[in-house]
Amino acid sequence: MCVLSGCIDCERPTKATRCCRDNGGVHRAVLTSETGHERTLPLRLTKDRPAMKFPFEPKSTTCLRQGQYWCFQLSNGRFACGTVLARTTSQGKLHRSMFLGGLLNWSGLSLPTSSGIKNARVLQSGFMHVKAIQHNGREVLGQLDEALKTSAEVEYTGLTVDGPPLWGLAYIRALAEDSFGNPEWSDQELQKVRKK
Repeated sequence: MCVLSGCIDCERPTKATRCCRDNGGVHRAVLTSETGHERTLPLRLTKDRPAMKFPFEPKSTTCLRQGQYWCFQLSNGRFACGTVLARTTSQGKLHRSMFLGGLLNWSGLSLPTSSGIKNARVLQSGFMHVKAIQHNGREVLGQLDEALKTSAEVEYTGLTVDGPPLWGLAYIRALAEDSFGNPEWSDQELQKVRKK
């Protein structure tokens, strides 16, 4: 097993993002092999990723995280809210376009806030394409601080009798209209949503 020392210039652990010496912020550490051979290595450590900025329009699931939410306006002027329950994997790899999402049991006259929806339960859930967010509200608005009771990633093995269904792009809107908006929301209106 090889052992990596702390930085030999600033004596900080190599996890530190920047060296305090004037060497362009690059740490130099000594790698010691099992046989005792030492080698000095430059370690270019990047800074931690910045906090995610909201709102954003997701193009794939790589930027989606459990607890993120988006909203869309219903035919009666109220807002409904969807949430990311988990990212999906297939054969150990992240699925770039599909995720497990849900409709929250929440409706309001203005855009949702993390504090306003934190106690809302999931009304229904299903596997969704990332375009469902783009077609229904367009942008992820924020993220709930508290972890959900589901795993952050779930394996998608196809549709099963007892598993979540696969939702079309406008299904979450139709479900929200039925629950909080206009239950008579017509198929014609559903077609308009699909064309957007």
